[in-house]
Amino acid sequence: MMTRATVLLVAVVVVVGWMGDVVEAASQTDLAGAQGNAWTACTHLRVYGLNFDQGLARFLAYSNPQVKSVLEFGCGLGLYLDYVCRRSNATKVIGIEPEAMTFENSVFSRVNDTSLCPAQAAVNVLHASEAELAALGLMSKFDLVYSIEVLEHIPREFHDKMADFLVSRVDKLLVFSAARPNQEGWGHIAERPTEEWIEEFTSRGLVYLWRVTELVRRVCDKRNVNHKRNILVFARPGTFFADDNSSVFSRQILLSNPDDQPAVMWPELQAMSTKVCGAPA
Repeated sequence: MMTRATVLLVAVVVVVGWMGDVVEAASQTDLAGAQGNAWTACTHLRVYGLNFDQGLARFLAYSNPQVKSVLEFGCGLGLYLDYVCRRSNATKVIGIEPEAMTFENSVFSRVNDTSLCPAQAAVNVLHASEAELAALGLMSKFDLVYSIEVLEHIPREFHDKMADFLVSRVDKLLVFSAARPNQEGWGHIAERPTEEWIEEFTSRGLVYLWRVTELVRRVCDKRNVNHKRNILVFARPGTFFADDNSSVFSRQILLSNPDDQPAVMWPELQAMSTKVCGAPA
């Protein structure tokens, strides 16, 4: 009979072995993003598949009160954006991703048309002019801004500029996570402690919502262990969210829905990951 300690050891070996297999498989192909910066669709699909946290997605779509405008920095395949468009009343939903994600069965029918829902702005905000950003509707504020496990792929010297960009776009709520030190992952070049990120955003005038942060971490999917450790939630002072109250959690956030499974919502992308990008079946 296996003891509890043996079971835990086996679990650790399985998780570490799985991550090692992912990185080894990715390293055997010519995938973008190994040294940080932009990823292609196949980088996303081959390295992590349809990496979609249903609990986090429900918070983005169903927070109380619901948001009307949404901006995601580092949207990748656009799964969270597409979910928000399908499940919420948001009318302006834009994701920033430098690499155009207009492949067959993409959630984006074309790039740089911000009238669409979801819309992709294919732009590098680190080097874009204000005129270029304005043309894409990116100089305005958004009810909800979020960036999930992205800034660890961007050189550390640009983090101040990225924090400025994100905070300047927040009208009500910021949901953020980035890899912590020694976190396994493809293309991580600038991991930082969560405490540093809290300081980055509060020093720029946002309020850290520690109660809401803990609640969001609890509803994140069990397999998304990094979300459960890294997610941080902030609010603009003076807004409803700044009260750091559990009332922002609607009933829909707490109830899982089998129709939210990524293989159900995006079956074509699931097939593409193996047939086109060569990910393990």
